[in-house]
Amino acid sequence: MSSHSQELILSYVSRETYDKLQRYVEELLLWNQSLNLISSATVSEVWSRHILDSVQIIPFLDKAEVIVDFGSGGGLPAIPVALEKECTVIMIESDRKKYEFLAHCKRIFHLKKVEIICKRIEEIQCLNADLAVSRACSSLDKLCGFMHRHVSPEGKGFFLKGKTIYDEIMVASSYGYDYTLHRSITDESGVILEIQHLRKST
Repeated sequence: MSSHSQELILSYVSRETYDKLQRYVEELLLWNQSLNLISSATVSEVWSRHILDSVQIIPFLDKAEVIVDFGSGGGLPAIPVALEKECTVIMIESDRKKYEFLAHCKRIFHLKKVEIICKRIEEIQCLNADLAVSRACSSLDKLCGFMHRHVSPEGKGFFLKGKTIYDEIMVASSYGYDYTLHRSITDESGVILEIQHLRKST
């Protein structure tokens, strides 16, 4: 990891969280040898491509008491968020083996406020979360559906998205919403998409 990436990460999380993230990366890479938690092509850039990309979302989550992560996979961004924040973090991951990795992380980091649900997002009863987050989970239209089901009407969504975001906004016609695009610090074409005032289109 470059010193620049380290400095950036430490601008978003405490030194204690940073030390835990080092252990998390070790576990992530170990389990990734048998599970597809992150792309093998990005293993050498795990800190910049995955950890930094995830922690940049933390400043937007300040007042949330309950955060739900749709399609948690290897725990990005949910694990970094849970390590840094005091709020409840609900991870939804339908793949059993990935669920087992998340459960392993919960145990070794003693994340008492983390809940992990091994079901399809559509099958879960309303969670009434304050905020939703997601990274590389699904299309915007589907994320809006998940958010409509599981986030309170006053809540927000923060979704890490890439260069197709404008196309996704154009086709996400099932829902109306207000949105703000925050530029990603890890990818020139990437954004953090902030969604609020979500409602079904009439």
